[in-house]
Amino acid sequence: MRRLVYVAMLAVGQMSASELTGVLYSNESGPSGGGTGRIRILADGSVREMSYQKPFPREFASAVCNDPGAVWNVTYTRIANGGEKIQHVRCDGKADPAVHGAWTLVDRVLRLLGKRGRLPETLFAPSLRGTDRLRSMMASLQSLNLDGYEQFGAGGHCLRVASASDTGHVVVSAASDCYITSKGATVSVTFNVLGGPIVRGAAVLTDVVIRE
Repeated sequence: MRRLVYVAMLAVGQMSASELTGVLYSNESGPSGGGTGRIRILADGSVREMSYQKPFPREFASAVCNDPGAVWNVTYTRIANGGEKIQHVRCDGKADPAVHGAWTLVDRVLRLLGKRGRLPETLFAPSLRGTDRLRSMMASLQSLNLDGYEQFGAGGHCLRVASASDTGHVVVSAASDCYITSKGATVSVTFNVLGGPIVRGAAVLTDVVIRE
């Protein structure tokens, strides 16, 4: 009897819902309407990973709510393995300017590269413009093959925000599931972006690192 009572109390504890509000860093799931997914979200000063079962109830006020950088209000429960499972998400269309701006910039850069377009220097930090470093960086970017990204990258939603600082520095990564290649090999690309309160206007790239 005591064991039954304990199990019942444990089940009740697991179903107790909590809430948090945070900035979406990434949302990883397959294209199907079913199955599982996982998000990374910055809340209360730390990045937390949370899982979900598709489909889950959500109230999205605009398309921005799907993007990294969107502000999500999440209702979740703690599960037996110590993880956290999403039950409901609400987003009123607000986004963190630095994080969403960085993600938007990187997605724009990749779209331009996919169209074989030349990247304007205005996408890069003013201190880089006209330098050998910028010319080398642009040449490396122009060598990338974006065919797989355009087919499977899901409009930039394979991109993940790795970190963001209070000073407006944001790191965005394109890992293997973005299907970016160079010379026939899949590569990962890390973009360092400066935006937010430091830069007036649009965010700018400060560095790009490409690794096999």
